[in-house]
Amino acid sequence: MSHFNVTLERTRRLSASTLDFRFRRDDGETVSFEPGQFFRFTFTDDDGEFERSYSLCNYDESETPTSALDLVVSWVDGGRASKLLFSGAPNISARVTGPYGRLLIPAQLPRRLFLVATSVGIAPYMPMLARLATPLARGEVQVYFLFGARGPD
Repeated sequence: MSHFNVTLERTRRLSASTLDFRFRRDDGETVSFEPGQFFRFTFTDDDGEFERSYSLCNYDESETPTSALDLVVSWVDGGRASKLLFSGAPNISARVTGPYGRLLIPAQLPRRLFLVATSVGIAPYMPMLARLATPLARGEVQVYFLFGARGPD
């Protein structure tokens, strides 16, 4: 498990209530993780430190390995992290630990994989799908992705 500091590099709007955040390691080192894992971010606001866990949504194979951590975050009414991240403040920083989690692609690929998600629950599957691109192209695995949504946003 590693510990490092990150700074917000860019923000992109994905929908009315969802943003994509790219944080970058301050030390420029590579982020080591397996698709599906998550990291704990410790932020600081006017009330002090608080922690949130986020799955990485890194899926751009052209940036592997990378010092970036891509997060997809939906607005939560009254949410402390939402208030900070959606404020538009530049250079938000955090202390990060991880990776954690066992939502991983099996070492021995089954013939079929079923991935189920709602809302930002899609995040851990994005790097998985990038990792599965070659086995998919070769016909070694079939992936069924089921995505639920409350509405068009």
